[in-house]
Amino acid sequence: MKKILFSIFLLVFGLCLAGCYKQEKFDFQEGRYEYAGDEVTFYEDIAIKSVYIDLQLMTDMNKNVIINRKSNKNYNVKFTIVTSDDTNYICDLSIIGKWGKVGDQVDRYYVRVDISEILEMDNAKLELVLEFNNPDYSNDKSLTGATEISIQVKRFTIDENYVDSTLYDFPNKLYYIEGTQDSHNYINGLCDCGEFDSVWLNENFRLSDEQILFKGSIGDEFNCDVILLTLKHTTTYIELSKKHFKLDEIVEVEYISSTPPSHFYEPGNEDKLNNFHQIVFLYVDVETKEEIIELIKELEKLPFIRSAEPNYIEHPC
Repeated sequence: MKKILFSIFLLVFGLCLAGCYKQEKFDFQEGRYEYAGDEVTFYEDIAIKSVYIDLQLMTDMNKNVIINRKSNKNYNVKFTIVTSDDTNYICDLSIIGKWGKVGDQVDRYYVRVDISEILEMDNAKLELVLEFNNPDYSNDKSLTGATEISIQVKRFTIDENYVDSTLYDFPNKLYYIEGTQDSHNYINGLCDCGEFDSVWLNENFRLSDEQILFKGSIGDEFNCDVILLTLKHTTTYIELSKKHFKLDEIVEVEYISSTPPSHFYEPGNEDKLNNFHQIVFLYVDVETKEEIIELIKELEKLPFIRSAEPNYIEHPC
């Protein structure tokens, strides 16, 4: 009798344990999950109007990737916070690990989001648990596409110091928006529709660098076949091609300074390395100063351009 009772106990215990170790139910859906509730006062005087998570199926890996544990597919993640003044901040996201009371518990992903740019600080992080769900799944087990994401803030740190949870708030649920699937085919950060891949941009450039706008005029003396660029800081030292600058008038792209000089890596030169900017000559096929200035205005719209100006060095127009 004791053996029977013990066997029943093991069976019940095994079933309970199996319940704790449930397999993931939900696939990610490509497209946008969006918060659409009331504005949330996040921290101090910063209010959050919306939060977006855009997911795109990818074949490569970078730090803004979540692997769906049901399908084992990689998804490129764009995590965007929109503040009350309608400024969009695209935040770096990285996986910390799995989150759950027991082991690999259901459809939860533990991530860290860098919000330093929003707070204008060097080291501000949110640690979040993202839980994917579809409320209709209980009635129809074929509905495995997640339709909502619940967000739980586990930690908020500034310079590795914890911020008291009573001092901040954050949107807690995002809903999938039908028809937002991204069918763009990105090659080297640029799709055939002309849009840049935001993750590629963040991987290759420090987009928070201040832009220096051209203040000159057609009264200045400069030549009409070259535009001098400095690019925002990079640590990958990527070299762009003509297509990245989106101008038909470009004849050639020449990198004058592509990588930092060796002495920048020596002790004491950290500031120089951290403020290194690639220098690029764009050779263009135009004839007038007006055309050069118009091209500069177009280049200044590109997110990785720090400055653009004519070449004052050689023979003027």
